[in-house]
Amino acid sequence: MTKSELLHNDASLYGIEKRTHTFTVMQMQRGLLLHDLLRCALLAQGSTDSIGMQRDGSLLVQQRNGRHLALEITERYAVAIVHDAASARSPLNNGGRSAYSLLVREVPRARMRTIERLAVGLHPPAASEPWATAVLWSEAGLLCTPGSWSSFLAHGGWMIEPLLMEPRSALRGYQRAHHLRDGLVTALTSLFERRTQAQPEQWIVLERSEFDILLDAGRRNFTAANEILLNLKIHAPYRAS
Repeated sequence: MTKSELLHNDASLYGIEKRTHTFTVMQMQRGLLLHDLLRCALLAQGSTDSIGMQRDGSLLVQQRNGRHLALEITERYAVAIVHDAASARSPLNNGGRSAYSLLVREVPRARMRTIERLAVGLHPPAASEPWATAVLWSEAGLLCTPGSWSSFLAHGGWMIEPLLMEPRSALRGYQRAHHLRDGLVTALTSLFERRTQAQPEQWIVLERSEFDILLDAGRRNFTAANEILLNLKIHAPYRAS
């Protein structure tokens, strides 16, 4: 049996024999906007843990309970690599074997460089290659993943699923997970819609009622929360009490 045939059989076993694309980079950007607005509100309420994913510019990272996500998204592309210790693809559950080479074999060269950079954090010192159970990349604005979308979600991709959900569905999930008040959800919805309807370079002004709801609960982390708004070109011309 040739190496190509072996790779095909292994890929079939892992459920990654065919590439699929379902969502777009633009959808993920909108989901990230909603994520940032929620992160702002939770910071203002004193939550230092936010909603799991920590953001540094175009990079988002989540590492907790054996799960590691590294996602980079810009206006032009998106790339993600995931290791979920609970996945059957994890070396922890597969005799030390990594699925990394199979997962990335169709990734274009331009995106592969980004995946290799993100994968550094998923590469145990003694391992021959990074530990990965799911990857995602973009081509011409479309998000691609090897195998079916359901397979991507099942092997750790669920960590970024909220970024790709319809905004109102994502907000309902966030409301249940973080016990958000109805007034806060309404304010987040309004601000999200105004930001998405405006031109990217256009600043929008936070209304006083939105300010009072979004940045309430003592505004313990007002400076950090307000910095998120400024990065989104949202101006809050009010003082914290």
